[in-house]
Amino acid sequence: MTDIADRLNVSKATCSDVLHRAEGSIVSWFVDEQFGTASDPRSYLER
Repeated sequence: MTDIADRLNVSKATCSDVLHRAEGSIVSWFVDEQFGTASDPRSYLER
């Protein structure tokens, strides 16, 4: 993470935050593709 943050000239916290949001977007996209609307991913855990 440090290398990526340094290369992009951002703080490690910013880099981590952006990565976390990107991961969430990817998971939401995957859930939507597989199961339909991903508006509340927790609802899939109840099935």
